[in-house]
Order: sequence, then C-alpha cells, then structure tokens
Amino acid sequence: MRDRASTAPLVTSDNLEDGNSSDEDVPPTAHNSAKKRTAAAAKMDDWSEISARAYALKKEQLEFTRDVEKQKLEVDKQREARLTEETKLNVRLLTIQAEEAVDQ
Repeated sequence: MRDRASTAPLVTSDNLEDGNSSDEDVPPTAHNSAKKRTAAAAKMDDWSEISARAYALKKEQLEFTRDVEKQKLEVDKQREARLTEETKLNVRLLTIQAEEAVDQ
C-alpha cells in the first residue's frame, strides 16, 4: 500500500520546462495531507508554548509560595520573640507585686 503523499506526481525536467506551475496535476488529497501536517505542527507548537508557559507559571508559583513561607516563618519568629519578652515583663511585674504584698 502506498502512502498518500507519494501519489502526487513528481516534478521532472519535462514538466518543469513546460512552465506548468499550476496545481492541476496534484491531487487534492496531497493538499489536505499537507494542510493536516501543517495544522498538526501548529498544534504541537501551540502545546509546546502552552506547556512552557505552564511550567513558567508553576515555577513562579513555587517561588512565590517559598517566599510566603519564608515570610510566615519570620513573622512567627518575631511573634515568639514578642511573647517571650512579654512573659519576662509579666514575671517581673508579678515579682514586684509579690514583694510589695510581702512588705505590707
């Protein structure tokens, strides 16, 4: 069984010299096949572009998430430092109040 594209007539020196530049000798299936290949190539290019954009967006999302997690960790450290300082102040205040209560 022959390939559809191979059924198109060959260009030879005889028909090239005839100046026959029309596509009358080329069967319509050859054009359709070429169009389908071109469309398939265009789809592949589109999918490649979409895939590249999706990869870039995913990478950007991961970087953003990493930055957010880093900021959350920093905020948690600051909160913990404030709570520690607040606890120290409360202990000092309670100690002073206890000493005053004993002195009375």
